[in-house]
Amino acid sequence: MKEDIRLRWGTHELIGEWVTDATGRVGRLEAVLEHVTGRTGQVVRIEAHLRPVDGSGWEWTTDANALTRAVPGGPPAR
Repeated sequence: MKEDIRLRWGTHELIGEWVTDATGRVGRLEAVLEHVTGRTGQVVRIEAHLRPVDGSGWEWTTDANALTRAVPGGPPAR
């Protein structure tokens, strides 16, 4: 049986902040989208929507659990 996946807006402590993804790219976390099973309500994926801070204009998505806070204008915080 194929599981019914629904989408809902999520929250994240870093929304609006500069973050670094798993590849090292820095962007501002704009939104979080949760992929939830329709039957059980279990979250199966948390997708982060990022806007670049380097002026490139290419927005991207990544795993929200892999984000770390970045220092504006500097290297990513570790």
